[in-house]
Amino acid sequence: MKLGAVTGIAIVTAAALAGCGGTPSISQDALQNSVSSSLEKSVGTKPEKIECPGKLIAKVNEATRCVLSHKGKKYGVAVRIKSVKGTNAKFDIKVDDKPMSS
Repeated sequence: MKLGAVTGIAIVTAAALAGCGGTPSISQDALQNSVSSSLEKSVGTKPEKIECPGKLIAKVNEATRCVLSHKGKKYGVAVRIKSVKGTNAKFDIKVDDKPMSS
């Protein structure tokens, strides 16, 4: 899996956006699954594991850092909400150029 500076766009749809009268958010599981799927489409191999710290508010420019684990190495992954339309959210994904130091 070639990861250096991989970028992608993921789309989360209605089932993943949850909100009770307030600002909708993307659950931790939905976020991790969407990032993993997007990276698989970009590089042709599914990451072994994606870990995000929690849910992400579905609001433009909201961002988080996730960790991608693959073949014994960990990479930081920047995730930023690009747009929100109704029950769909699009976000940008960028994998760090170099693995994290242990």
